[in-house]
Amino acid sequence: MQPQRGQAAIIGITALTVVGLIVAVAIAAMSLREWRMTDDGAKSNEVFTASEAALNDALMRIKKNPAWPAAVDLPYTEGPQDYLNGVTVTVVISEAGEDRQVVVTGVKGQVTRQLQAFIYTDTGLVNIIETEP
Repeated sequence: MQPQRGQAAIIGITALTVVGLIVAVAIAAMSLREWRMTDDGAKSNEVFTASEAALNDALMRIKKNPAWPAAVDLPYTEGPQDYLNGVTVTVVISEAGEDRQVVVTGVKGQVTRQLQAFIYTDTGLVNIIETEP
């Protein structure tokens, strides 16, 4: 009877080990998923902040010099990108009738955010919205 008791103990310990391993893998998978979601959220905030800064820069340039080129691309990625924390930002300014349109697109990894500003020349008002890229 002793050998059977040892076999039962080995089977029981093996079963507990397998269950423990399954639980550990499940917890690790959930933690990894949460980390990825947090990382994407942080990247999204970085991209939005850099895009908003570029949009404000373009609006200030237009405010200081209304005759500033109507259609121009401003790449904020020339040279080192350290000051943008790796975010690629492109600003496109174009005419929209008598008004101007400023489109800012920021990209970091898989995260893309786009802001648009409409500058109404007759009133001087600016309408800023976030759009889907």
